[in-house]
Amino acid sequence: MPEVTGDAEQGDLEARFREALEKDRRQAEQLRQNARAVFRALQAWLGVGSQEEWLKVCEESQQEYESGQFLLERLGAERRLEPKLLATLLSLRRRLMAELGITTAAETMLVDLAILSYYHTVRAQRWIGDLALLAYTGEAEHRDRSMVNAPIGGRDRSEATLVGRSAVELALLSP
Repeated sequence: MPEVTGDAEQGDLEARFREALEKDRRQAEQLRQNARAVFRALQAWLGVGSQEEWLKVCEESQQEYESGQFLLERLGAERRLEPKLLATLLSLRRRLMAELGITTAAETMLVDLAILSYYHTVRAQRWIGDLALLAYTGEAEHRDRSMVNAPIGGRDRSEATLVGRSAVELALLSP
């Protein structure tokens, strides 16, 4: 390897090296994502080795779809979703199916789309509210320190902060 003669040349080599490392990191991450996707796809088929097993999967899938389980599992991160939210979505789906007398697959898909739309609206609204709360608490802590320890509901709040308070508690702080 040739000797580096100056600081500028050394800096150029280091910059090119960092760029090459970053490119390798991005490629490795893409490979990991692709491998995970392939693994998930193949893993789902490991238990299906015969026509009987395929028919069993079809029957179970139909039952899960009709019960709403399929829809709820496809929301993603089911272990992280609140049980109350899942129960509400399932209850709404069942009520819509009963109230509208849903009998066809097309009608069921439309109800599921309505439930998904509702879920995403609630989810987006939660993000908006959380961000607004974060912005509010950040502004309040920088603008008016007296609000941080404001009493709520007659209780002493000398060491309380806005962080961790509910929206209802914060609303009670407002003049």
